[in-house]
Amino acid sequence: MSAWISLLKAEDGTEIRFSNVTGIVGHSLVTYRQGKKRAGVNWDQVSVNWEISANPAVRGTLKIKEYYSDFPEDIEFDEVRVQSTGDGSSGSLADVRRTILSCRPHFSLILGKLVEGMMGIKSGRTCTSQGTGGSPAKS
Repeated sequence: MSAWISLLKAEDGTEIRFSNVTGIVGHSLVTYRQGKKRAGVNWDQVSVNWEISANPAVRGTLKIKEYYSDFPEDIEFDEVRVQSTGDGSSGSLADVRRTILSCRPHFSLILGKLVEGMMGIKSGRTCTSQGTGGSPAKS
């Protein structure tokens, strides 16, 4: 897939850059509801690369176990792989994982935009997830 970049702010204010979808397992669908065309996906697994914006040497891969565009708030993170912790200034391995996982409440917004871009039509659903955690970073 082509390069795709989106920023989220983690719970602690750290900006995380998500890019390059490296794999998707699942299917897409197009339905008509009330006479309107609507796109959706049921992804069983999605893998994306990430890096900490202020310290790009801290990077890895995020695996998402399930993402259904009709229920974006039910997103399940499966695994955070840390490929490099750089010079350690971003904390321990566990700290880095916690930082990435704190983006979960808002990550479904990123995937929703990715779905719209891939399919060329709006999904017709917006995420209203609540709770603590990251927020979309302002560019």
